[in-house]
Amino acid sequence: MAGLFFALLATAAQADQLRPGYLEFTQTTANEWRLVWKAPIGGGLTPASQPVLPSGCEQALPPERQQTPMAIVSTSVIRCTGPAIGARIGLSDMEAAQTDILVRVAPLGHPVQALRLTAAQPFADIANTPGRWQVART
Repeated sequence: MAGLFFALLATAAQADQLRPGYLEFTQTTANEWRLVWKAPIGGGLTPASQPVLPSGCEQALPPERQQTPMAIVSTSVIRCTGPAIGARIGLSDMEAAQTDILVRVAPLGHPVQALRLTAAQPFADIANTPGRWQVART
C-alpha cells in the first residue's frame, strides 16, 4: 500500500512540472505597455520561444529577468507607435511546446482580455471588444 502511495505521489509530482506559461500585456500610458513573460521550466519551450508583440510595438529597454524554481520571468517596458487593440500577440517557436500559454491583455479604458496560445495556435487577436464568453472559452 505504501509503495502504491509513493508511486502515485511521484507521478503527480512529474505531472505538476508541466505548468502553463503566462504572458501579461498591460497598458500603462497612451503608448507604453508592461510585458511580463513567465516561461515555465520543463514545458517544452526553448530559449527561442519569445513573445511576438503587436505590429508597431518594441522593447524600450532590455528585459529584467528573474529565475524562480519553476519558471524564468522577464519584465519589459514596451513602446507602441500605433494601437495594440485589433493587433495580434503571440509566441515564437512553440512547435515543440507541451504546455499552453495564458495571455492577459489589459488596455487602458477597455475590458481585460484572457487569451490562450497553443502549439497549434501560437497567436491570438487582441479584440476591439472582447466577446461575452471569451474568458469562459479560454
